[in-house]
Amino acid sequence: MTKRLLLAALAACLLVIPVTASAQITVTITPPSAPPAPRAYVQQAAPAPNYVWVPGYWSWEEQSQQWAWVDGYWIEDQPGYVIVQPEWVNDGGRWVHRRGGWARRGTRHVEVDFDRNRRWRAERREERREFRDDRRDFRQERREDRRDVRQDRREDRREERRDDRRERRVVVRPGGRGGPRVIVRPR
Repeated sequence: MTKRLLLAALAACLLVIPVTASAQITVTITPPSAPPAPRAYVQQAAPAPNYVWVPGYWSWEEQSQQWAWVDGYWIEDQPGYVIVQPEWVNDGGRWVHRRGGWARRGTRHVEVDFDRNRRWRAERREERREFRDDRRDFRQERREDRRDVRQDRREDRREERRDDRRERRVVVRPGGRGGPRVIVRPR
């Protein structure tokens, strides 16, 4: 029953999500005040000649009820497109955030929301990194456990051999009138 509900919810979500964004994405958030002035920062050198700079901007965090700075970054240039910078616009007393993205030259109509894709890729990259780290740690622990088991077995075998040698060296034979005779054989 639960699986059916989850599948139905997933199917409904997939029907609602557009495959390609054809309109500029506008998110209406009502922060209590205008965003602070942009931060001053030193722009890093481009990683390659075909990269363009996406400037940083302020983001309103609903959970913490405060402004958070999103750093600028370099992104590979898309031929035939220009960057539309993310911005906050005062719309009749309400602050509206327009996400940045790629627009055809000569327009401000965002066709690809690079910010969402960038965050998604960064999250996936982080998840893969964490998975690799967890897997590496698990393998290391397993190797250490195996090494400990082998070491314990070696010690047990050494102890058994030592006991066997002691038993072979000491021989108790029934004696005459004086009791049993103990003979210690040299190695």
